[in-house]
Amino acid sequence: MSSHRVPPARAARPHTLWYTRGPVPTPLGIAAQQGWLDQAFSQFGTEAHSLSESGDPTVRNSFYDHSLPNSIRQSGSIAALWAIAQGSDTRLIGLTWTDEYQAVIALPESGIRSVADLRGRRIGLPRHLGKTVDIFHISALRGCLNALTTEAISEREVDFIDLEVAAGSLAPDVFSPQEPHPYSAESRALLRGEVDAVFVKGAQGAEVTNWLAAHTVIDIGRHPDPALRCNNGTPRTLTVDRALLEQFPELVGGVLHQVQRAAQWAERNPLLTRQFIARETRSSEFWVGQAYGEDVHRHMHTTLDPVYVDALQRYADFLAERSFIARRIDVAGWIDAVPLDTLRGNARPRIAYAR
Repeated sequence: MSSHRVPPARAARPHTLWYTRGPVPTPLGIAAQQGWLDQAFSQFGTEAHSLSESGDPTVRNSFYDHSLPNSIRQSGSIAALWAIAQGSDTRLIGLTWTDEYQAVIALPESGIRSVADLRGRRIGLPRHLGKTVDIFHISALRGCLNALTTEAISEREVDFIDLEVAAGSLAPDVFSPQEPHPYSAESRALLRGEVDAVFVKGAQGAEVTNWLAAHTVIDIGRHPDPALRCNNGTPRTLTVDRALLEQFPELVGGVLHQVQRAAQWAERNPLLTRQFIARETRSSEFWVGQAYGEDVHRHMHTTLDPVYVDALQRYADFLAERSFIARRIDVAGWIDAVPLDTLRGNARPRIAYAR
C-alpha cells in the first residue's frame, strides 16, 4: 500500500462571485461599469454579481458585515474595520487613496468664517436610526474633530447635536429615487437654525454646499497633513473573504487585475473617468471635479503603500478608542500582500495565518 497521502479534492469554483462598492470613486466601480468583471470570470464559469442586484436584505447587508461567502468589497474603511472587529474572516489586499472634499460648512448669517469661530457653537452630526454601522455619523465626527485640531479646539468647546435620520432600507451601493439625499437632515437643521455648522463630503457634499449658498469653513480634505485628511474614504479598502482567497486565488487575482486595469485606463481617459465617477456618486461631472480634483483620474491605483497602511492603522485606533468597533485591529496583521505581489510579478509563498 502506498504511503503517499492523497491530497483532498479541490472544491469546484463558485458559480457566483459577489462584489460591492460604495457610491464613491473606486477602480472596482469603473471595472464593473466597463463589464470587465463579467468578462474576466466567464472563462472560469463564474458569474460576477453586485450585491445591489439581490433582493435579499441579508445579501445586501454584506456591504457592512462582509458575511457573504465568495465576496469582495472596495469602499470606505469603516464598514471593513467594523466587520473584522465583529469576527468576519476577511483579508485586506489593497488600499486606494483618493482625496475628496471634506468640509465643515455654515450659512453666511451664522457669522462663522473660520474654524476659530466654531468655539461655543452647535455642530450637527447625523445619527442614522437602525443602521448596522453609522458610517455618516462616524465620518462627520472624525471630520469635525480633525477640523477643530487645526485651531487646537477641544471637542468640549463645541456642542455636538445629534440629527436623527430614518435609516433607508438599501445598502450604500444601491440607488433608489425614493432614498433621501444623504445631507437632507443636515440641510434642514441648518436652514431651521437648529445647528450652526455641519460636515459634508464628496460630490454630493460639494453640491449641497452650493445649493445652500453655504460657506466652507474649512475643507479638511485639502489639508497638507495626510493624518488630518484620513477618514472613511482616505484610504479606501479592498477586502475579500479569506476562504475565497485561499481556495481560489485565481479569482481574487482576477478581480485585482481588473481593478488595476481600471486605474491604468483612468489615467489615459480623464474625461471618461469623471463620467464614470459621476454615475457612481450619483452626481455630475462638474461636482466630481470640484470634490475629487481635476486630477482624480491619477489617484485610482490600489496599493499597500506603508503610508496608507499607517494612516489606516491610525483610523482603526480612532474607531476602537471611540468604541465604534468592538476591538483594536492590527492592520499589518490583517493584510495579505500575496495577490498584489503576484500581480506585480513579485510572488511570495502564501503564509498560513493563525485564526
